[in-house]
Amino acid sequence: MMKVILFLGSGVSLKTLGDRGDIEKITAAIFHEDYISEEEKWADEPRPHVRKFLKVLYDYNEEFVDRRRYPDEHRTNYEHLYHLCRQIRRTLKKYGENAAIWEFVKMIRRNTAPLIQEASQSTGISYKLLDFASM
Repeated sequence: MMKVILFLGSGVSLKTLGDRGDIEKITAAIFHEDYISEEEKWADEPRPHVRKFLKVLYDYNEEFVDRRRYPDEHRTNYEHLYHLCRQIRRTLKKYGENAAIWEFVKMIRRNTAPLIQEASQSTGISYKLLDFASM
């Protein structure tokens, strides 16, 4: 008997998410709605700081989209944010280092250092860029 594996993208969640099922609504929810991490290890998670961090990534990607003059369907969404965070994590954990990505990580580290320091001071937890890219 042959078994078939089917890989599905974000569209599969339309039914389960109800009115949050489209990409724009999911992306907007990241910035405007309360949420709880699947893993409750981030009970003291600095949500406003995480949102600001994700906004830095969002703005970075939007600048790229604007420079490339992509049509509206290529605007930044939650999947882009996930992949940018993944690139940061992979680089900082030294999984598949890439010289082109390293410059991006250095720029993000520089631009978010005050934000991460503020989060550390307000929560009493010493955060690093890797923590924010992993939340």
